[in-house]
Amino acid sequence: MPCKKFLQRKLLLSASLLCLLPNFVFIQKSFAVDACADVAALCITTSSDSRTISDLTATSPKTVGYESRALDSSLTLTGGGTISAPTVGISFLGNNSILNNDGSVSAQIGVRFSSSSASASTGGILNNNASGTITGTYTGAIYLYGTGSSAEINNSGIIQGVGSNVYGVANEGTLIINNELTITGIPAVFNNNNLTLNNNGTISSSAAGGGYFGTIVSEGYSVPPSINLINNIGRTISATGSGSSAIVIGNGTANITNYGTISATGNSVTGSSDAHGISNYWSGTISDITNYGSITSTYGYGIYNYSAATITTLSNAQSNLTYYGELPQTYKIILGINASTYGTLNVTNPSNYDGASGITTFGIYSGTVKATRYAGVISGVSESYLIAQSGTYDGGTPSDTSDDYAWNLSLQSGSTEIWDLLFPSYREGPSLADTQNSLQTQSSYLMSAMNLQKTAINLGLNYDCTTFDSNGFCVGAGGRYTTLDSNSQFNNSSAIVVTSIKLAEYIRIGGYLDQNISSKLKDISLSNNKGPLGGLFVVLSENDKTHEGYELRLAANYQSKHADISREVIGNSEAGSGNASLESMGALGQISYSFKASDKILLTQYLGLRYSQIKRSAYIEGSNVSTPLSYSEVKDEAATALAGLKLNIALADDFNIQGHLGIEDDVHQKTGNLITSGIDGLTPVAISSDKNHFRGVAGIGAALNVSKYQVLRGYINYQQLPYQTKAATTAMLTYELGL
Repeated sequence: MPCKKFLQRKLLLSASLLCLLPNFVFIQKSFAVDACADVAALCITTSSDSRTISDLTATSPKTVGYESRALDSSLTLTGGGTISAPTVGISFLGNNSILNNDGSVSAQIGVRFSSSSASASTGGILNNNASGTITGTYTGAIYLYGTGSSAEINNSGIIQGVGSNVYGVANEGTLIINNELTITGIPAVFNNNNLTLNNNGTISSSAAGGGYFGTIVSEGYSVPPSINLINNIGRTISATGSGSSAIVIGNGTANITNYGTISATGNSVTGSSDAHGISNYWSGTISDITNYGSITSTYGYGIYNYSAATITTLSNAQSNLTYYGELPQTYKIILGINASTYGTLNVTNPSNYDGASGITTFGIYSGTVKATRYAGVISGVSESYLIAQSGTYDGGTPSDTSDDYAWNLSLQSGSTEIWDLLFPSYREGPSLADTQNSLQTQSSYLMSAMNLQKTAINLGLNYDCTTFDSNGFCVGAGGRYTTLDSNSQFNNSSAIVVTSIKLAEYIRIGGYLDQNISSKLKDISLSNNKGPLGGLFVVLSENDKTHEGYELRLAANYQSKHADISREVIGNSEAGSGNASLESMGALGQISYSFKASDKILLTQYLGLRYSQIKRSAYIEGSNVSTPLSYSEVKDEAATALAGLKLNIALADDFNIQGHLGIEDDVHQKTGNLITSGIDGLTPVAISSDKNHFRGVAGIGAALNVSKYQVLRGYINYQQLPYQTKAATTAMLTYELGL
């Protein structure tokens, strides 16, 4: 665009500002010649004044509603209250002024921070609360007057300029705006000095015209302004008027960080193309634009960088960010969470208006490398505009070189202006071989979990309570601790409750609960939130008093556990995790025959058949990895024949030693494989290639008759298990009470 048009626009801006000055000059003059009470309906001249009002109206000849010329004054406008005046609703001329607004303020200038001598007014704070509305009808809703003045606006309500060219907020000093709700006006925010703006709401304008017109305008007519702007996630800065941009930087400096939406939707005006997301024109210098959100224009460009304007660094995560004009001195792409989310820049006319070449240094700002090729990261730029076409990206800790990748820009085939970003050394996705090894390790840990569950089932099928009083009730309680191969990494402990009742002299029935207190398994966490291991049993005994003769035992149990399962990282595999259920059930039929070998020794021979089933449900790993795996159900079931000999030696009337030796043989056994999908080429992993079908079991313990109907029992049980030739050792202590 010719420089002539810029001069025309600069003159237009200056003329617009001059049109507003008579109003300000009148107000300033009244400070010097009028007494406070002559100007304001409510005038404060006493320092440290604090008051609350509900309604205040100024009528001619008074032009101001509330005015404070004092130090440390504060005003609270209650909810539903109003302040209105011909010229200024609220005017703070002294230092350290505070306004808490829950009502409605309306005037040509809603709220003004300034000084009667046009010198500094410092420390002003305006809290426009959720029910508060501040309206400007001629100049602006809020005006900070004087280059030495400072104020802070915390807006949770509505700040609005109503009418043609009426600002929402105008700043000549040093101003901080924290916006949580709505600011509107034409423009919504005008900065003429130093502004920090943190937007957590909506800032919008319907201004129309072109050039400097916009929603947020930073343009200095006395000093070069500066603006630091943050637009947060889910928040909006928008322009809807023809030829109006969302953000305009006329001169001075700016830093813009965008996580939300910056948009211009108005038509372009005749002879120009000014409706842009960000318009940097005349002599503006934007040090940094960091864009994680969206900067768009319906009829213009996302970013428009004019002739003598400068953008030092642009960092971008947005796909298809449109850009017109001289390139930023540095352009940095932001990589997303996966291979399809990353910033792309679509450039039109990278030379500036005077024909000079705008060149850029390409780089990578942040993100994790997830692909070998990122297509079309920058387009509309020939090789002569790019300083750097290769480099090294450190995607993590500087001292860690494992995530350092060499990159280079490569023209797409047949194109001279569309560039792809390549990471030749990047290996897409996790390694198949390393993942397979990781699954092999996981299968080993799953075997251990199943072994622990199988131990609990087997023990539970033999839980009993045999101490009865005249009422025929027995109650027992105790605990157990089980460990695999004496390995501290694989163990659990439980509290046990057992009860039984005699239905007849030779029949008793009972049940039990085995509640896990703690469980330790590498990479698998088991919890009993679905309930403890529970079982029932019935015993038919030929001689329940002497325990001699035949005995038939029938028992069954069931439990469902919640399992959190993680996958160990091996090499270039991933730390996948998910959750499933681990369901266990068992049944036992056993017949035994007992006889006395001597007065002190009772021998028992037993035969039995036990059925057990353990099933881990199917599950899918969570999205915390790039390539989550899906796992099919794994089930183990076995029918096991049992035989053995039990020994009971009465060392005294109230003290017995007990022991047993036995063998087990799986007459039927079927175990599924660990089958996964998600990475091509994964093969099933056997739960165990070393199955131990024929196994031994042994135990030793003691029983102390505390009284006739109270028995304390302790027992240590050793049992070989079917997987990986592992064995479980369990220590138990129970107390029985006959009732």
